[in-house]
Amino acid sequence: MEDNTWNGLFARELLSLFPESCFVHVYRDPRDVVVSFAGQRWAPADLPTACRWYADLMGRWLSTRKDLDASRYREISMESLVGNPKEVLSGLCELSGLQFDASMLNVEFSSESIGRWRRDISTAEQAQIDTQLAPFVRELGYDK
Repeated sequence: MEDNTWNGLFARELLSLFPESCFVHVYRDPRDVVVSFAGQRWAPADLPTACRWYADLMGRWLSTRKDLDASRYREISMESLVGNPKEVLSGLCELSGLQFDASMLNVEFSSESIGRWRRDISTAEQAQIDTQLAPFVRELGYDK
């Protein structure tokens, strides 16, 4: 397992190097990601720049995923993993050919970071990032 943010940009290459592997993209609400980025040493601290950073990264991912064989990769939302870990993990086991084991559920799937964009930044900042990230919010289904 490798969870580097930028690996998704190289999914085609990784799958060609490791043709029997599976690629799993766990995504979350773009607004939560940007608020999280702003708190990291390695990411832009200001929200507008963090939004542009996210938009570039996700724009490249959305282009890359069109070329992937759906039988070799899955996309799951963080919220679905936290809300229904057994179902999500069972599906991932099916994809990878692994047998599901109940001990996989011994990991804490925390909902603490879900919706933090509504708690951690001002109403004005919320409106700003909501506007900047609207295409991704729609694409990933967070506009409902």
